[in-house]
Amino acid sequence: MSTIATIESRLPTWMQHRYADSTYISWTNEALRALAREGFLPEVKKECGVVVEDDKWIDLPGDFRTEIELYHPLQPEIKYPIEQINGKLKLIDKTFDKEEDPDDTSSITTYGSGYIEFDDLAPDDDDYNGYLFVVTAGTLAGNGYRIADTAEDGGSGNPRITFLEADTVATWDAGSVSAGDIVQSGYYLMLKYVSPYATVAATNTEIPVGDEFEDCIESFYRWKAEAKLNELSQAAMASKGQWMEDVDDLKAERRRLRQKNVIVKRAFTGMKQKLGSRYRMTHTNASD
Repeated sequence: MSTIATIESRLPTWMQHRYADSTYISWTNEALRALAREGFLPEVKKECGVVVEDDKWIDLPGDFRTEIELYHPLQPEIKYPIEQINGKLKLIDKTFDKEEDPDDTSSITTYGSGYIEFDDLAPDDDDYNGYLFVVTAGTLAGNGYRIADTAEDGGSGNPRITFLEADTVATWDAGSVSAGDIVQSGYYLMLKYVSPYATVAATNTEIPVGDEFEDCIESFYRWKAEAKLNELSQAAMASKGQWMEDVDDLKAERRRLRQKNVIVKRAFTGMKQKLGSRYRMTHTNASD
């Protein structure tokens, strides 16, 4: 897999670095969406724990596209039919209880590679195994992560919980996760769903497609760059046309004023001639 910067380097010289990195990132994600719509890219299937609110309602994960199934973590054969309504998932013909008073932590002391440690709870070893950690404060609030292991002492003297989603948890910090509820396994469900195809956020990030699609990405860049240049050309021509029209209007106005001045001057001259003639006639008569 290549990065945006690598594919950009294959473009004609006039295209390279002509547009901002954000433009190439936007074009790349647009191309990925187009390839996904055509069925060239595989679906990205994910799974997460969810809590049911008010007996029937489930918040959608942030990267949700469409649901696959909802099931009980302790009895996977038990499925819960759902439908998507008003930006949420709703249980059909079933209800599910929410834990009233789960353990919670708001004093995370360590963010590790796949684990966190805290000092406001005192679980024994294995106490929270199989539970769900639901983020309640931070940018990831509402997301649920499954607990794989609980240690009374994580090595620093504080309890540690380790997660199944280790790679994701390794990116946590105080801004993304600062508090959470620890929900027992009987009070949450597992949601399998399809998320949009992975996107890129930087030019040095590998584009998540096989080598066979890199030519498509490059041709997409060329198309977008040519179209943008054409837009600029059309805009320049439109501005030039408007400028010429404005100049023509000024010329027309000047001609109009010039003609008006000529007419006024002629009228004034004619009036002066008439007045002069009358003056001479009156003066001559008076002399007689």
